Amino acid sequence: MKTLTLTDADGTQVQGRIPTGWHAVTLATYLDYHAALKGKPEGMEALVAVSCLCDLPTDILREDVSLVPALMGYMPFLAQLPEASPLPYFSHEGQLYEHVGNLEKVSAGQLEALLTFLQEAEGNPIAAAPLLLAVLYRQQGTEQDSTTVAAASEVFRSLPMSTAWGALAFFLTSSTRLAERIRQYSDLRAEAVGTVEKMMRQTAAAPPSPTSSSRTARWLRLRYLRSVRVTLARF
Repeated sequence: MKTLTLTDADGTQVQGRIPTGWHAVTLATYLDYHAALKGKPEGMEALVAVSCLCDLPTDILREDVSLVPALMGYMPFLAQLPEASPLPYFSHEGQLYEHVGNLEKVSAGQLEALLTFLQEAEGNPIAAAPLLLAVLYRQQGTEQDSTTVAAASEVFRSLPMSTAWGALAFFLTSSTRLAERIRQYSDLRAEAVGTVEKMMRQTAAAPPSPTSSSRTARWLRLRYLRSVRVTLARF
C-alpha cells in the first residue's frame, strides 16, 4: 500500500492510499464501491472506484477529474481480476479456515442459509459475499452454527480480495447444484458487462489530451476495461 497526499489551491492536504494489488484491497472496500454505485448518475463508475480504492472524498475528484484516470494508471493490477480457483483453506487474522467440503452435499441447513443471505441482499451475491463465505468456510476444529457464521461474516469483511473474490467466484461458477438456485448471478453479470462497455465508450469518446501522462492514463484505463470485459465473459 502506497500513501498519497493531495494538496488543493488553499494548501489543504488530504491523505489517501494507492493499493499495490488485490491483496491490498479488502472485501469491505469492494463492497463499499459496489454499494456506492447505487443511485449514481451515468459516467460516475471510475470516479467511485478511485474514491473507494484510494480512500479519497468524491468532491475532491469532482473538482479535478484528471485525477481519476491518473490514479487508475498507478493501479495496473486492475487489468486482471483475481481468478476463480478452489480454495481448500486459508489463514486470516491468526486463524485457519477450511472449506466445508463437497458443495454437492451441502446440508439443507447450509443451503437454506445461503439462499436466505442472498435474499436479504436482494439477490446480489456480491453484497452477500461475507455471509456466503461464512457458510462455505468454517474455522478449523469448530462446528458451524448461527453464532459462528455471524462472527465469521464480520471477520471476512477484512479478507483481501485476492482471497475472497477467487473463492466466491469459484463457488458461483463451479457448484452446479447451488448455481442453479442462484440465477440472480447471471443478471448481475449482464449488468456488470453493460457497465464496463459503457465506461469504455465514454473513455474512447473523451477528447485527446496533449500531455503524455494523460494519454498514458487514458490508454491504461481502456486496457483495464477491456480486460474486465473479457474476465466477465468467462463467467
